[in-house]
Amino acid sequence: MHDSLGLQNISQLPPSLRRMARSAANGSSKDLEAACRQIKRLPDTTAILFLPAFYVNLDPATIPHIDDIHTKHEDILRAGKSIEGIYICMLFIPAQAFYDLWPRYWPWLQFFHSHICTEIIQPEVNLPDEQRLCEQYAQFIAHLSRTPGLARLVGNTPWGSHSPRARLVATCSHTELLGAQPEPAGLEEYVDGAGGDISALASLVARTISELVPTRRARSSEDTVKFLQGILKFIMTTDHIFDRPLQTGSHTLSIALRGCGLAKVLTIVIDNLGGVTIPGATTALNDCFMLLGMSFNAPSGRHCIAEALQSGLLHAMLKCGNNGPASPGTWDIMHTHLDHFLQGVLPGSLIYHSVVRQIEGTLRGIQDIMRISYLAKTENWRRFLDLAKERVAILKTLDAPNASWLTACDNIACGTFKDRSDFKRCSGCWAHYCSKACQISDWRHGEHRSVCTPASILWLTDHHGLTRRDRAFMRAIVQHDYERERVEAIYTSQVAFMNQYPGDAFYTAFDYTGGRVKISVLAATASARELGPEWAPAVSRAQRSEGRLELHLVRLAQPTGLRYWLIPLRMNTSSLYTRLKQMATSLPPSTGRGLRQDVISAVVNNVRALIDDEERAGLQLTH
Repeated sequence: MHDSLGLQNISQLPPSLRRMARSAANGSSKDLEAACRQIKRLPDTTAILFLPAFYVNLDPATIPHIDDIHTKHEDILRAGKSIEGIYICMLFIPAQAFYDLWPRYWPWLQFFHSHICTEIIQPEVNLPDEQRLCEQYAQFIAHLSRTPGLARLVGNTPWGSHSPRARLVATCSHTELLGAQPEPAGLEEYVDGAGGDISALASLVARTISELVPTRRARSSEDTVKFLQGILKFIMTTDHIFDRPLQTGSHTLSIALRGCGLAKVLTIVIDNLGGVTIPGATTALNDCFMLLGMSFNAPSGRHCIAEALQSGLLHAMLKCGNNGPASPGTWDIMHTHLDHFLQGVLPGSLIYHSVVRQIEGTLRGIQDIMRISYLAKTENWRRFLDLAKERVAILKTLDAPNASWLTACDNIACGTFKDRSDFKRCSGCWAHYCSKACQISDWRHGEHRSVCTPASILWLTDHHGLTRRDRAFMRAIVQHDYERERVEAIYTSQVAFMNQYPGDAFYTAFDYTGGRVKISVLAATASARELGPEWAPAVSRAQRSEGRLELHLVRLAQPTGLRYWLIPLRMNTSSLYTRLKQMATSLPPSTGRGLRQDVISAVVNNVRALIDDEERAGLQLTH
């Protein structure tokens, strides 16, 4: 037993205090209560001499069974006052004394925690909450972490009067040791303490981070950063993120956290700590960026990106990139994350309505910080900003009160164009038909029978979690890029393809994996295997249309790999295709390297004139 716990220390107290301490050590609850009041006013060196009186009254053997609680009132009261007294002395108790003190203190704390609402206990025992207790025990963390039941107690949240911030303070210290261990320890206990559900633990973690840093303007301290580091390490160690960063499906806690607003709270933390000089802030920022990037790369990534943008992601990025390379302490850690977001993650997400809707509101709020941020002067930022503004303009056009969207009847033999609302829909695959007769004809003589399924892989449907606005916005982007690129990137390339491979079916690929579209014309057979069984009927349908249906295939990057959407271009006439084909036939045969540059220049001019001529003749087209 440590010397500070020996009863002989009481004899060093002044006479009046000595009598009180001895009476308390002999079991007087009245004197234990008086001692708790007294030591608050005493010097540390004197107050510590009361420690033996508190220690002796915490004998675990006297912990009552639940059936005996009402008959053991004095034992309970003495233990409660002793816990209170030890807590008051916590900061100046010798570190080595904890090895003897803890085996007594902990069982009684568990008892009070379990029965805190019992009427006989509640009115008379002023207990420290165990979360604040564990904060004080930071020096004793190794011993704490080996205590069975600690994680369960930390995860439990019956202390309704305390703020969420208190509920994981112990975890912040506990995870300092967790982070150094090869395997995460005690997650099941945390989950059990939080109610047996990983979502409950995730909610507790998210609320704790939010309580530590509630807003981007909240004042953060070194303690704030220390607590954040502990929580972030807990998440990353629990999910093996350091050694399995790409196996997002196995990150159980991270997955649950996404449903609890993780993207929002991390974005606020990044915005709060960006550019600060608090020790450890750059490490915390690095972890936040890593976790945020993993959320963006998850199957629900576009929703996380929209959530982060709404919470100020662009402002946070500009703030983190504010100092530039002259401040390597911040910049060297951040620039990889910032470049990754600006070159891949964010541009690739600008195909989604929900993301661009948040961008629209965000751009107005970052004008001031853009003037001073080094990041705003980089080429990566300028390219991203140009694309973002372009997509916002498309969204505004789509949202205009007088906006209408022409749709073609999906019966290829028909050439009817109307407003989308004027069409009937197939109940199976939501294809558009101008009449019942056209639907029947397409079923009997077209490819409708072979592709009619709500679980279509290639066709845009709500089966894949895309809302009506998502689908309309994606079509609007493709239409915009088609109109801008149709002369050179599309129809000149189609003429070159038909010249080099006469009679072969082809399609036009719209690649959005890098954000801004890259257009190419490819052989229809080249991608048949990866596009699945729906591709062959689509190619057959396009060939049968004789140019009134062009295969436009959108390529997107997703966490599980490339994603393809077939967004065909419909025309009310086959005249454009026929004349392009004639143009290809009239050119000298390709040598295998494609058309000469002078021939291509002539084709570009001819294609432009041809399109103008067709539009004057009443060409209608839409995606």
